[in-house]
Amino acid sequence: VYTKITFFDRYGDILEKKVEKAKDFIFTYPEDSYTYQVSLLSAGFESLTFYHFSIKEIRSV
Repeated sequence: VYTKITFFDRYGDILEKKVEKAKDFIFTYPEDSYTYQVSLLSAGFESLTFYHFSIKEIRSV
């Protein structure tokens, strides 16, 4: 399964897309983003069961 995050500006135009295969990964929220969409992309799976999904802010020191 791949995770795709698509970032949009306030007019609904795509600013950036990020696709990751890793279970855990770090990304930077683009400064001009207004909203985002998270999609799970099949990599040949017929079904998928997941129990937890989270996006957390990492504060730099």
